[in-house]
Amino acid sequence: MGRCLCYYAACSSQGIVVAAISYYLQIWVIEKKGPVFLSMSMPLSLVFTMAIASFLLGEDVSLGR
Repeated sequence: MGRCLCYYAACSSQGIVVAAISYYLQIWVIEKKGPVFLSMSMPLSLVFTMAIASFLLGEDVSLGR
């Protein structure tokens, strides 16, 4: 039971840290370039995530099927 709780605590804390970093970077971009630049660059995060998952984690990338 202790290992399971430790695993969930580690995953939760990593999720919180990643979300906090993401929000901080979004606020920083809005302050520096404005909200239009942020909305234009948000679709790129999906492309970067897909590329990193493919190269580093070896996941299969498909376009729907």
